[in-house]
Amino acid sequence: MKVETPQILWHNGADSDNGKAAPLMSLSMIESGITDIESAGKAPKYGTVLVTAGNTTEINVWRLGLRHTSNHGASTAAVGVAAANGGLLQHDGPPYSTKIELMLSLNRHERTVNAVKFSPDGLHLLTAGDGGSIVVWSVPVSKRGNDNGRHYWSTLERENDLTCRVVSGASEDILDVSWSADSKRFVAGSLDHCVMVYEDACTNSTEESQWTCVYRNAKDHTHYVQGVSYDPLGVYVASMGSDRTARVYARKQPSALKTPKKKKNHTGPPLEERALAPSNLANTEPQPPPPPPSMEDKEQEELRKRETVQRVLTESKFELGKAKTLKYRYDATGDASVEAGTNTTTNTTTMINSGKKHHLFCDETTVESFFRRLSWTTDGAFLVAPAALWHGHGSANVVNGNEAKPEHEGTTTGGTVSSPTFATYLFARHRFDKPIRVLAGLEKPSVVVRPNPVLFKLPESQMESTKENQALDLLHLEAVETRGHPATTFASSPALAYRSIFAVLTLDSIILYDTHHLEPLCVARGLHYAGLTDCVWSPDGMNLLVTSTDGYVSILGFDDGELGEVYTPPKAKQMCPVNHETTVAVRMIQPNKAQALGG
Repeated sequence: MKVETPQILWHNGADSDNGKAAPLMSLSMIESGITDIESAGKAPKYGTVLVTAGNTTEINVWRLGLRHTSNHGASTAAVGVAAANGGLLQHDGPPYSTKIELMLSLNRHERTVNAVKFSPDGLHLLTAGDGGSIVVWSVPVSKRGNDNGRHYWSTLERENDLTCRVVSGASEDILDVSWSADSKRFVAGSLDHCVMVYEDACTNSTEESQWTCVYRNAKDHTHYVQGVSYDPLGVYVASMGSDRTARVYARKQPSALKTPKKKKNHTGPPLEERALAPSNLANTEPQPPPPPPSMEDKEQEELRKRETVQRVLTESKFELGKAKTLKYRYDATGDASVEAGTNTTTNTTTMINSGKKHHLFCDETTVESFFRRLSWTTDGAFLVAPAALWHGHGSANVVNGNEAKPEHEGTTTGGTVSSPTFATYLFARHRFDKPIRVLAGLEKPSVVVRPNPVLFKLPESQMESTKENQALDLLHLEAVETRGHPATTFASSPALAYRSIFAVLTLDSIILYDTHHLEPLCVARGLHYAGLTDCVWSPDGMNLLVTSTDGYVSILGFDDGELGEVYTPPKAKQMCPVNHETTVAVRMIQPNKAQALGG
C-alpha cells in the first residue's frame, strides 16, 4: 500500500480564512472516459472523474489519473511485516503519483454542500447540503446513447453541459444521501430528523428525469439523521442519527410478488405450473418424478428470482413498513451454541433479555462529528454501522467460545471490560436484533463506512469448504451468540464464497476490514490534522480516497493482489420469454420470517 496526500487547494476557503483550504465534507467518483490503450489487444484503460464538496457553495469536478504499480512479488508478505511493525508499507521504486486536473465547478448551491454521490448507472450526480438544498445533475438524454452516458462526464467543459434539477426538499440541512441500485430512487437524511425518499417520476427514457418525494418520515428519529444507506438489493432503507439509534425500514410487499391464494376445492397443479407445462402433455398420463436439481440449477433459480424481485421493486409503488429500531443490547442470561464445521443450524437456547441494558451507539458529545455514515456491503449481505459502543465481557471477538486475538491496538483481551469501548457493528441481512460481529478496540468513535465495490475471493484454504454453498449466499445465515458474545464466524450457516472489504473511518484513522478475517487488513493513521469526513473507493477497488476537515484528500493505493484475488459472481442465464402473468410467483417474505427478499 502507498499513501499520497496531494498538496493542492481542493476548495478555497472564505476570504476571512486568508486563503486557507476549506473543510471537505464529501466526495464521489465515477469511471468515465478512455485514457489510453497500453498495447494492442488489451482492453482500453478508463479514466475517472472525481467530485468534491465542502464548506463552500461550489462543487468541484476533477479529472483523475490514478496510478498503481503492478505487484513486485513480495508485496503481500511485506504488508504483513509492515502491519506487525505498526507502519505503512512503502514499496521500493518510483514514487506513487496521481494526475489531478480541475475540469469545472458547479455553482447552484447557496450554502455548504455536505454530500455528493454519483448514481450507479452513471447518469446522475446528487448533491445536497445546508438549507435542505438537493440538486440532481444529469447527463442530457441526447448524450446517453449505447449506454455510454457515464463517459460524458469526462468531456464536461461548463456547467450548462449538464441538465440541472433543483429538488424541493422542504427540510433543514441534508447531511447524507444514498442511491438505490437501479438509480431510480435516492434517500436523504436531514437535520430536522427526516428520512426522505425521492423517485424519478418519468417513465419515458427519452425525457428528462422528474424527481418527486414519495416518502417522508420525521417521527421515528428524535434528533439529527446523520447517515442513510439504500440496500443494494432494494429491500431495505437504513438510517442512523445522533439520537443513538439506527433504523431499518423494509419495503412493503408489492402485490406482484404475493403468493396467489389457493381456491377452495382446487385440485391439480397451480396455474403457473400448468401454464408452463407442454401443451401436448395429457393430464391423465402419469409422469415420472423430475430429477433433483443440480447446484447450478439451484444457483440459476436463485439468481433469476432475485432479478425478478428487483425488477418488480423498481416498477412497483414505493411504500415502507414500520422501522426496526436498533438502540439497546441486553445482557444475555441464556446461552446459545453452534456446532462448528456444519451447515445446519443447531437448536439454541432461548436468550432471556434481562439484566442491564446497554446503548448500542455513542451519544452526540462523544462522536464529535457531523456524520454517522453507515453502509451496506456491496452484496447487501451485511449492514455495517459506525459510532458503536461495545459493553463486552472479555474479548469482543469470540470464535465458538475460544478467545481470538485482538484486532489491533486497544482491544481488550481478557477479563471484564470496566468501561465500553468504541466499535463498529456488522448486522447480518434480515437479522437486525443483534450484531453478528463486533469490530471493537477503536481509540475513537468510527464515523464513516464505505464498501469496496469489488468482491474478493476467500483464501485458498477456505475455498473448498464453501464451493457447495456459493449459490446460497445468506439465505439461511443465522446470527447466534455464545455466552453473551456475538458470533464472529459463520459456522452453522452456509458460507459465502467471497469476501467483502470495507473501509471504516474514525476521526483520525483509516481501517480496512473484510467479512472473513477477524483482524483489520490495514490501519493508517496520522494522515490529517483534523477529523475525517468521508471516503470513496475507485471503481476497480484498488484506490481509496479520504477527505478531512483540514481541506485535503489522501489517496491510499494498493498493488495488484494486495487485497486479494478478485471474485466474479455468477450471472443468471437468459431464459426463453414467458408471459409475466403466468410466470412462477416469487414470494417476498417479510423480515421477521425465516427468509427474506433479496438474500
